[in-house]
Amino acid sequence: MARRTPNVYPLPGGRWLARLWRGGQLLQATFDTRAQAVQYRDAVDLDWRLRRSGLPGFVRARPALLDLIDQFLEGLAARGLASATADYYRYTLAGWRRFVVQEIGRPQLAAEEVDDRLVARYAAWRLARPLSPRAHRPPGEVQVARDLASLRAVYTHAHLPCPWRAPRRLRRAGSGKRIVSPEDRARWLAAMPEGSVERTFAELLANTGMRPSDAAALKRDQVDLEARTIRFTARKTGREQAVPVSAALARHLRAWLAGEKVRPLDGRLLHLDGRPLGKTSLRARRRRARRAAGIEPAIEHPGLTRNAVIAHLLAQGESAYLVAKLVGHADLRTTLGYARAAQPLEELRQLTERLGAGASGGGSPLDNPSA
Repeated sequence: MARRTPNVYPLPGGRWLARLWRGGQLLQATFDTRAQAVQYRDAVDLDWRLRRSGLPGFVRARPALLDLIDQFLEGLAARGLASATADYYRYTLAGWRRFVVQEIGRPQLAAEEVDDRLVARYAAWRLARPLSPRAHRPPGEVQVARDLASLRAVYTHAHLPCPWRAPRRLRRAGSGKRIVSPEDRARWLAAMPEGSVERTFAELLANTGMRPSDAAALKRDQVDLEARTIRFTARKTGREQAVPVSAALARHLRAWLAGEKVRPLDGRLLHLDGRPLGKTSLRARRRRARRAAGIEPAIEHPGLTRNAVIAHLLAQGESAYLVAKLVGHADLRTTLGYARAAQPLEELRQLTERLGAGASGGGSPLDNPSA
């Protein structure tokens, strides 16, 4: 299967279409061969860059990626970094050097040509082979996420905007689960109008720890406000779950049902004027609430609320078994994975206070096994 060329598309009948946006205008033309379409695309791109920045600016604005990497590595010693840190950057950037030279075959690849598609291609290439013949197996997603983090440091060092974003799964692998603080979450919820679909949906996640897909698919007959119970089948695991409804959540659900103007035919609980909720249906509303609450970084993905619920319950010393039952984890090890993100500061402070009291009294309680 031939590799796809950016902005060049095959047409029925064997012709090719070159289509790209430049300067707010759509430029497109059809050609008999793929080479002609690629030549037209490159000519339009070059003309637009020359018009925008002139020849001197065009030359300065297109530094080669490998040159930037070399400058970054040469500057590590001048910055006084430890040798181990320099070795780390050399190793994480070695994959990009080999990828550009051997896989792509373009040693003069411009730094601004590295886009999301090329990054995804690098990730697939890197996960399939080790760099060293002494390695027993290919690297994992965490290592590839570190490679991308080092490449971003190269762009930052060169004072260039980064033209790509790491794939979402690699961002998660590199930075772990993001946990929203209880204070930020409370201000974020308060910034949404009570009785609105976005507030009810967010309160449902914050009070139960449900998966966003399960919450969006809830039917009206699955919620019993009198018994204050929600019964549903988890879409991910296929298991029946029963989740208790707190008094605060019951109040928000009643406010939503009282202000509901359209009742969907399928009996769905939460909706937008009868339309089911998608992954991005409430993104703009969540973004406005985040701006109103002054929270940075943004709380836009509903899954962050579920992560926070699990981590905060574990930080408060709740049973991991009960937390797993509440949020519907089939394996207890999945729940315990959130314990690394939990930050039980007050409990740790009490622990250090007990250690300090024991030390001031002539010895640590750890010195006495019977204590």
